[in-house]
Amino acid sequence: MFFVCLCLSALWISSHLFKQAEQFLLALQYSIISCDTFSGFDMFSPPSSAVQWAPSHPLKPTELLFVTGSNDDGRSAVSLHSYSPPHPSLKRSSENRTPPPSTLISHLHSYPHNGGVTDLSFAPGDSPTFVTSSTRGEIHTYSIIDDTSSTVSSPRFSIHHIRSASPFKSTAAITGVAIQTNIAGPSDPDVAIVNEKGVAAIVKLETMQPVYEASGSKADARYLCEDVLGFTGVKWRTSNQIATINSGGRLSIWDVRQKRSAMVLESSQKSSGFLSIAVHPGQADKLATGTTSGGVILWDIRFPNISTTSSQIAPTVNSESRVFSVHKSDVWDLQFHPTNPSEILTCSEDGSIGAVDWNRKDDLFYSPNFSSLSDRRQFKVLESNRLSINAIDCHPEKSTVVAVGDSGKISIIPLA
Repeated sequence: MFFVCLCLSALWISSHLFKQAEQFLLALQYSIISCDTFSGFDMFSPPSSAVQWAPSHPLKPTELLFVTGSNDDGRSAVSLHSYSPPHPSLKRSSENRTPPPSTLISHLHSYPHNGGVTDLSFAPGDSPTFVTSSTRGEIHTYSIIDDTSSTVSSPRFSIHHIRSASPFKSTAAITGVAIQTNIAGPSDPDVAIVNEKGVAAIVKLETMQPVYEASGSKADARYLCEDVLGFTGVKWRTSNQIATINSGGRLSIWDVRQKRSAMVLESSQKSSGFLSIAVHPGQADKLATGTTSGGVILWDIRFPNISTTSSQIAPTVNSESRVFSVHKSDVWDLQFHPTNPSEILTCSEDGSIGAVDWNRKDDLFYSPNFSSLSDRRQFKVLESNRLSINAIDCHPEKSTVVAVGDSGKISIIPLA
């Protein structure tokens, strides 16, 4: 009996030590890192699939906050980071010239996430609330809180989990989430969500339940719309319309009030599906989609019948629709520059981050072959990497891009 107890004690101690070691490794993985280099990549984290800048804190307006979402099986998390731009007078010690701005990134806090993070969206305005979507069919609401005590003058931030929900009652991955202020006011915004099974819904931020309740004999009446192909992204176009994309290369505009499709635009490039979508910040009639073949298509829904999507011929230069073959592979994310929307910022499976000058009036076709980048005047590469870059976001005031990807590196790229 004594021997059995001794063995059990030894097993318990070993298990306890193993858990402590595991916790130490996780803490090390998410440890605070402050670095002062001139490389665009300044911090390592788990492979990430989503990123967005957060509202700045009034006590530290120069410290920019952003949230990343990882897609690491069994260890997925949402993480809060801060970025402090260096003083412009900083010099590179090994060279006699003024260097590009360096990066100072700190990891502040991480919170476990059930399933991989597929998308992330902040509430409008200066709200610290954000929503994530999951590979396990869930959406999660979080808030960035200030943990500062009365004896500490500098703010200390962390992520607070508010609620989780499974609006589709399914484990199918929710592939897109977007928050928009509803018609009644900003107190309870609407949230648009789509999943890989081709179902879209509008839910309330406070309850995470579908706005449209089930009625009659239709079990899916509470959902906004359905598509035979899986949805891959969603954005709000106006306060009453959402834009969705699917894996078959279709861009659809849905009227939330009437629960029907207001417009459907399809790519003539049948072999290319859509992976990412962005809405022009000042002209909601203009949208951009990223394709599986490395292209960026600019749409003007005022002219739905006109589109140029072939990567084999020179694109027609007009104000209705244009295509740019800029990457070698999937365009995972794109965004109109918030203060210079004539540029579309992109990132790709090919590891590059770039900017498309779509407003330039050039009647030239630019080959997707990266050996001819010097000839591609409408596209400039901001960063090149060996592994996929999965998500980017440009700060609305500081003109600074943050990017994350499979390598676990966080890239900060000042554009100004």
